[in-house]
Amino acid sequence: MRTAIAIMALAAAAACSEPGGVPCGVEVGAWGEMPDLEMHVGDTVEVPLGDHFRPEGCIELMTDDDWFWIVRSADPSAVAVSRVGTALEIAALEVADSVRVTVGAATSAPERLHGFLVRVLPR
Repeated sequence: MRTAIAIMALAAAAACSEPGGVPCGVEVGAWGEMPDLEMHVGDTVEVPLGDHFRPEGCIELMTDDDWFWIVRSADPSAVAVSRVGTALEIAALEVADSVRVTVGAATSAPERLHGFLVRVLPR
């Protein structure tokens, strides 16, 4: 899978270039910080990843599934996170004061990381 991604990234960079022959970027840009969240036990929130990560340069040939994503919770027993399509799904499982959630994306390994805190309140 990573080989296919690397080949697609190289092909996209070779297929287009900026004026002067400089290859376009093949990474995911990050727009805006992901805000801290306050949730109640049992809540689930979906955050569109497109609001925070978008392709840079001329890599429009690649689809969302071509990116390498990482989503993790510092305490998965309190806050579970997963990528569902083009969204980050966050589930509040138990009361917690501040759980760090990290989200990253790139074409091979996460280069752009966002971190935010999730506070889980009792229902």
